[in-house]
Amino acid sequence: MIPDMAYQAVVPDCIWYPDVATEETYRKLCYRYPEMRYHIGRACAVAGYGELYNELDLLPDVSIAEEARDNGKLDILEHIMSQSVRYAVMNDYQRSVDLQNPRPGAYLNGDTAIRSSLELHRPLTFIGGPPPPRGIPT
Repeated sequence: MIPDMAYQAVVPDCIWYPDVATEETYRKLCYRYPEMRYHIGRACAVAGYGELYNELDLLPDVSIAEEARDNGKLDILEHIMSQSVRYAVMNDYQRSVDLQNPRPGAYLNGDTAIRSSLELHRPLTFIGGPPPPRGIPT
């Protein structure tokens, strides 16, 4: 199901976490909200939807490349890395996608909040004392 999104503030940033959608769902999302092409491209890098990624006709974005590298989707990674210029279109720290002025000459520098970094890797531990009693919000 594709929701109605009346304005930019309700557009989700991370449409590939915690789960990815089907390739057809992302295709429908792109048709309805073409301004989300880079979000969809990044979801393709997580899920390995190479055909859809190619259909999107995106600039070679370093965030998508880092996501593809982390998820082992080498076809998308190699496509981006083979380009003479790579761009910073997505910015995870500003939660933005700059379609008007993407920054050329960008590098893969590990500053993308890749999907695996969003997952819990070890249990929460408390340093310097016991955990708070049950029922107390932390």
